[in-house]
Amino acid sequence: MLKKYILFFALIYILTGCGTDYMLSSFYLRKDFTWPTSPSEQKSLNYYKHVDGDLTKFNGYTSPSILATPANYLLVIYEIRDIPIYTKVYGVDGSSDMGVYVAISKNAETFSATPIRVGGIADDYGSPVSFVKGNRVVVLATGGIGFGNGKADEITKISVSISTNNGYNWTAWTNVIDTNIFKPLLAKANRFYTNPGNGTVLVNGTLVCMIDYKANGADTTPAGAAIIYSTDNGITWQLGSTLTYSGHRWARVIAERTDGKLLIAAVPNTTRNVDNIYNSNGALAWYMADSLNGNISSFQPSGLPNNSGGSIAGDRIQYSENGRSKSGILLLHSTPNRDYKNPGAGGATGKVKNAMSMSISSDEGQTWTLITNAIGQQEPYDKTSFRQSMKVLKDGSIVTCIEEGDKNVINDTSNQPFFIVYKRMGLSALSDGKYSYEGL
Repeated sequence: MLKKYILFFALIYILTGCGTDYMLSSFYLRKDFTWPTSPSEQKSLNYYKHVDGDLTKFNGYTSPSILATPANYLLVIYEIRDIPIYTKVYGVDGSSDMGVYVAISKNAETFSATPIRVGGIADDYGSPVSFVKGNRVVVLATGGIGFGNGKADEITKISVSISTNNGYNWTAWTNVIDTNIFKPLLAKANRFYTNPGNGTVLVNGTLVCMIDYKANGADTTPAGAAIIYSTDNGITWQLGSTLTYSGHRWARVIAERTDGKLLIAAVPNTTRNVDNIYNSNGALAWYMADSLNGNISSFQPSGLPNNSGGSIAGDRIQYSENGRSKSGILLLHSTPNRDYKNPGAGGATGKVKNAMSMSISSDEGQTWTLITNAIGQQEPYDKTSFRQSMKVLKDGSIVTCIEEGDKNVINDTSNQPFFIVYKRMGLSALSDGKYSYEGL
């Protein structure tokens, strides 16, 4: 027995002699990199955290996307504008200062206090679209003239930056708009804009996203959107099929359907007046692409409310309802005028102009059922929102990263900011037990 005590105290001495950090490091690492949780633990998983933001900048922190690497690092990639202007939904215009940054988490809870700039500091880029393919994190972004009114023959830069060490180092921005590959589009447009958020990785490994396009000029109304894709892990890109807008913008590939078709949706294109830019809403426009280069046709789903002029996001999930297994698509969107009650203000009631919400479809996007319209800050869920992204992680938990306003409505009277807000949830917790995660 005496030998056991001597051995125990000797071990403690060795560990403490190396410092407390070393003594606790093994426990710390286990906590950091084994954040995946079981389905039973996800019944109560509902975690909320501010990632970045500034009370002095109205829309200085925008366009978030979120993803996880195979090594279990979570990355939030977003745009920071040095001189934000509330009427400028499109930040890149050839004159504004901005950059794409990444905040990194090892434990799916806290993020690095000082974000890392993506692509270097030589040029201004914004509106990032992010992918993970193996150990590669691929980010597309808009640079140069963007949607600005510059020289008539100037072409927007759409560039790529890649990290192979979980977001800590990035290649310099490389322009991917090739005048040969994009010639069919250049014949009618020379202003492009990446539609920010998560890109889609198809079952066959192809990276896919959408860019908006228009001709040069002061009007920032997009004429349409184009599919662009990469079959070599983000190094080179090709032009796919295009669609023409009618009062919409920011088309996104919501999901690859089980039949191989691409489900695409776009939000209403709101006007320049600040109240209409951030607070108006309208019906989403839906499309179906037969393939990357195939026919794109209109699609008419049911069950969704109007959406704000901010973006939407989607991802696939395997789940069960009433004991039945289903393959589903999640949609992160907004709901207009959601009622809330503030218990800290004598029970006063109000309405959230555009509340972050989530719906689910079990028939490949034909019909949708609302899960909740209370995503974001905890009770009383009284904060409005604009752009957002979403990802279903490998353990089935759902992470969102959104632009959350400081109040229940966005306006320019009190210099209201957008905060970049992270939330991790279990499907069961989100739906009060109606749905349960089963697999990806």
